[in-house]
Amino acid sequence: MQDWTPREHYTAEDLVEIIRILRDRENGCPWDKVQTHASIRKNFLEETCEALEAIDADDPVMMQEELGDVLMQVVFHTVIEEERGRFDMEKVCREVCEKLVFRHPNIFASSAAENAGINSWDARPEAPEAGRAVWLRAGGCRRCGQGSGQRQGRVGRTADGRERR
Repeated sequence: MQDWTPREHYTAEDLVEIIRILRDRENGCPWDKVQTHASIRKNFLEETCEALEAIDADDPVMMQEELGDVLMQVVFHTVIEEERGRFDMEKVCREVCEKLVFRHPNIFASSAAENAGINSWDARPEAPEAGRAVWLRAGGCRRCGQGSGQRQGRVGRTADGRERR
């Protein structure tokens, strides 16, 4: 049994620590500590689709829950990599922060000189996400559409997005 003091306010660091505790080889949760990227991959996809449905429904309560579930999945996969010694949450955060600063030279003076002459991230020939962005705008992951009628039923919508009466 882990000694844990409930908090009034939790942080991202608390979430990382909770996942580490759940995956602890000696005292962790029997289910959590044996999970792999492959075994929880479908969970990540499902939580992402549910977050998109919450966004589409413009339901802030549902968005809060589902975005939390997506964040938990990100942390879970990151802790698996931390255990392997490949990267940790600090490196994941650094990567995305550096990417955001680099992509916004009009906002962040430190990146303006580095990005001189680049007006659009997608215009960069080495932009790895450029193709994915087009793919997502064109309909993205077809899996998210499968079975969405069941999940949309929870928010009072039909499979094609209309409100149920």
